[in-house]
Amino acid sequence: RLFAGGVAHDLNNLLNAILGNISLAQIFAPPGDKCHKYLDATEKVCLQARDFSQLLLSISRGEPLEKEIISASYLIHKAEEFIPADSQVKCVFLIPENLWTVDGDEVQLGRVLQYIVINACQAMPKEGTLTISGDNAEIDEPNTLAVPAGKFLRLSFFDQGSGIPREHLSKIFDPYFLNKGRGCGLFLTIAYSIVKKHGGTIDVASEEGKGTCFSVYLPAAQSFVKESAETTSCARVLIMDDEEIIREIVAEMLSFIGYETASAGDGREAIKLYVKAKEEGNPFDALLIDLNIAGGMGGREAVRRLKAIDPDVKAIVSSGFTNDPIMINYKEYGFCDVVPKPYKMQELNRAFDKILKDKKA
Repeated sequence: RLFAGGVAHDLNNLLNAILGNISLAQIFAPPGDKCHKYLDATEKVCLQARDFSQLLLSISRGEPLEKEIISASYLIHKAEEFIPADSQVKCVFLIPENLWTVDGDEVQLGRVLQYIVINACQAMPKEGTLTISGDNAEIDEPNTLAVPAGKFLRLSFFDQGSGIPREHLSKIFDPYFLNKGRGCGLFLTIAYSIVKKHGGTIDVASEEGKGTCFSVYLPAAQSFVKESAETTSCARVLIMDDEEIIREIVAEMLSFIGYETASAGDGREAIKLYVKAKEEGNPFDALLIDLNIAGGMGGREAVRRLKAIDPDVKAIVSSGFTNDPIMINYKEYGFCDVVPKPYKMQELNRAFDKILKDKKA
C-alpha cells in the first residue's frame, strides 16, 4: 500500500503538470489549429492514467461515501461525458418525468457510469447506439437481485454489441475477467463494489448477436436538493506547493479563470504571506494547499496554524496521495474541500466556486 501510494503521488504530480499545460495550450492554440487534435488525445491519455492511479488506490483502501442528493437526469446525462472522443458510438436518452433521486457519492457514482459506458463502447468498436434510460423500480422480497425491498432508481445501459455468452455472465464482475471485445477486468469489479456500498446492485442481461444491458439499481432518496454553484472570480488565492512547476501552472490556470494569485513553497512561507496580506487590508479569500511538502511544513500543520490566526480561513487541500486520511476526511482537519492531483482547470474552478459562493464578481 505504501509503495502504491508513493508511486501514485509522484505520478499524479507529473500528470498534474502535464494536464495543466494542456489546459492552457488548448485555450491559447488558434481555433481550428491541427494541434488541438493532438492536445485532446494527450489529455485523454493523461486522464486514463489518472483513472488507473485512482483505481489502484481504491483497491488498496476502500473510500468512504460522501453522499448528497443527486437527480436521475443529472446522472443519465453525465454518462455521455465518458464516451471516448474518437468513438463513433451515439447516445440515446430515455428519461421519463418524476424519476426518483438518489442519495449517493457523486464522484464514486461517476466512476460507475464511466466504467459501464467505456465497456459499452468497447463492445461497439466501429459504431452503434448506446441507449441510456431511467425508471423507478419498487422491489419486493424475495427477489433475484439480492437487495432489500424498497424503492430504487434503475439506470439501464443497452449497447448493440455482440453480446456476452451465457456461460460468462456470472463472471462478468470477477477481477481481471476479460470477455472477448470487452475490457471488463477491474473496472466492472470496482463499479459493482461501489454500487453495493450504496446499497444497490448491478444486473446484466445479454443475448449474443443482439447486445447487452447493464442495469444499475440505486436506493431512491426523497428529494432533489443539488444546486450548481455560480462561477466566482476576482478573489485572491494563495497557492502552497513545493513543486515550482505546479505553482506556476496553477497560478496561470487560476489567473485565466479570474483569480489573483500568490505562491508559497511551504507552510511557513504561506503563513507569513497570509498574515501580511491580512495586516495590509488585502487578505486572501482562499488557499490551495499541498498536503505533503518535502523538507518543510506541510498542509496539515499549515492549516492548523492558519485556523488559530483566522478561524474563517478557507483552504482546499490537494495531494497525489488520494487515499490519505486527510484527503478522505478533509473537513476534520480544517479544510473546506479537496482537489486530488492531477486535476484539470475545470475541476479546480469547481472547487473554488464551491467555497467562494458569496464572493461576487
